[in-house]
Amino acid sequence: QPPIGSYRRIQLARYIINEHFGRGDAMAFDDRGNIVDFGLESELLEQLIDEGKAFMTSGCAGKTVDCACNRPFGNCTPYQAAQGRWRNFPIPPEESDIVHARRQLLDYDGKEDEEIDPFDDD
Repeated sequence: QPPIGSYRRIQLARYIINEHFGRGDAMAFDDRGNIVDFGLESELLEQLIDEGKAFMTSGCAGKTVDCACNRPFGNCTPYQAAQGRWRNFPIPPEESDIVHARRQLLDYDGKEDEEIDPFDDD
């Protein structure tokens, strides 16, 4: 699996392009190919991140819901999900999920991929 920070940035870039909020040629990349600027005004970028739709499963549209995917562990294990390491959310992400995704978007070193003890209260 790619590092979660890279994955989140690709998710957001895909959403921006597919939903016609921006274009790939307006985005900026560092010398390693990481997205460092999505080419959007900060207010719009913040709004798209806060909505959380960019981080949801896609390609499973239902007749009455945006996402009808019934395979939530398609690209993460149940253990990763228990650790809060969802890659694609099968339901709208909660506020705490968005906070976590924001941290992951800024992770260029793989620190957010480190093991998390889901039973640790600290």
